[in-house]
Amino acid sequence: MTGSNLSSADWPAGEPADVSASFEDVPAIIWAFEGPEHRILAANRAARSSVGNRPNVIGRPVREAVPELAGQQIFELVDWVYAHDTTVSGMEMRVLVDRDGDGHVEGAFFNYSFVPTHRGDGTTRGLLIHVTETSEQVARRRHAEERATESEQRYQAAQDVVLTLQRSLLPDSLPLLPGLRLAAHYRVAGDELAAGGDWFDAIPFPDGRVALMVGDVVGHGAAASAAMGQLRAVALQALLSGAGPGDTLARLDAFAARVPGARAATAMLAVLDPATGGVLYAGHGHTPPLLLGADGATRFLPVTPAGPLGTGTRSPALREDVIAPGELLLLYSDGLVERPSRSLQHGLDELATVASAALLGPLPAESTVPDATVERVCDLVVERLGWAAEAYRDDVTLLAAQRPFAAPPEFDLEVQADAAGFRDAGRELLGWMHDLEVGADDRVALAHAVGEAVTNVVEHAYPGGEAGPLAGTVRLHGSLDEQGTAHVVIADRGRWRPPPPDPGGRGRAPPAHRRSHRCHPPGQCGRAPAA
Repeated sequence: MTGSNLSSADWPAGEPADVSASFEDVPAIIWAFEGPEHRILAANRAARSSVGNRPNVIGRPVREAVPELAGQQIFELVDWVYAHDTTVSGMEMRVLVDRDGDGHVEGAFFNYSFVPTHRGDGTTRGLLIHVTETSEQVARRRHAEERATESEQRYQAAQDVVLTLQRSLLPDSLPLLPGLRLAAHYRVAGDELAAGGDWFDAIPFPDGRVALMVGDVVGHGAAASAAMGQLRAVALQALLSGAGPGDTLARLDAFAARVPGARAATAMLAVLDPATGGVLYAGHGHTPPLLLGADGATRFLPVTPAGPLGTGTRSPALREDVIAPGELLLLYSDGLVERPSRSLQHGLDELATVASAALLGPLPAESTVPDATVERVCDLVVERLGWAAEAYRDDVTLLAAQRPFAAPPEFDLEVQADAAGFRDAGRELLGWMHDLEVGADDRVALAHAVGEAVTNVVEHAYPGGEAGPLAGTVRLHGSLDEQGTAHVVIADRGRWRPPPPDPGGRGRAPPAHRRSHRCHPPGQCGRAPAA
């Protein structure tokens, strides 16, 4: 149309060729959709490039054109914006995308705006999607944040006694057990000053069973946190004194009836036997546990209806089920699935879909997503469900337990009692602790204790020195008992040799050649504190 006699009134946005060229050159990713199926009307150069310049994109529904976005809550968010005719914007959405169109995805972060478009009569025509990638900015920020732990950053930023109280009443770590992998994720409501009454626990029993519990107190603030702490203490005392799940819930119900701040709280308790997979569970007014199969299949465990704690309703009947190797059991607070404008069933269905996608979704070679399955599922589920237009308005707690396909291997090694053998033992020990997902503090403590014992063997066990005729070996054996206590035995076949004339002021271990180390307190050789 260039060179025509048409005036600017005929083309108020500029001549079509110029508008098209400008649209193409916009550095941001821009898509235009039409109709409830979100058929792609237009995509600029950046948008087409972002999906590998795959052919035949224009005119196709976005679910067909970019299928790898399924399960990441993006299509659901597009549906919501179209249905509610409401603009939604957000920052740093983590998305797995196929940039080259070769079927391999990689992780990236984006800021986004989803804006409805309208016909002349005012009805919704479709959506305009404006996206800018922020992966480099996120990477730089996260690099800077590596110098401080997440908990320290939260405490320094919040400076809020309520949040501090809430966190101090939650377990600071989860036990590391041979027959179970555990992870938990706790997130306060959108306003950190509103932190309140969610709690979780994982308590190992001497017979190998593990009690898993998630609860939620009504309200926010110091009163809710205090009530949460009291309920958690009652549950711990009952379980550790030998009470079963039914008796424990009965004690919580009786306590809540006497304490106004605890009344109407909800709780779900499951006692799991990792050896058999048998689980005994019940809840008071709480959302049902979700079982996630190794193949991504999901089902909610049936629960007997019972009202919240302290409200005078009947006690819930205990239910039984079996968790197969590789399956994950998810307990969660209602803040994860409840939204004011939708049904609870909708939230439960969404949780099942997102959990399955988090388990099965491909991960790029370099990813910020945790490697461990339970950690990855917790991280992605809480993150992705929080992308909805109505972000979390309540605290969110998610506790995941997985029966592994095989028990963790024991650590068994025999090396020469010399400097080279010492280095070999250290490498093998660190590898064993890495496979067990031992927390950072316990790794340091255990490596130090074992290193001291092995050093004593090298220096004192075999008279004649490293190259002498009596030089020998040192044997190390490590195992993890059902309580989550690591045992490492260091043994040699030598006898005590006096120290050299100038020990340099170093300490000496007792002249015993069979030593063991137990993490203290028992059950704390676990992961880093739950998020």
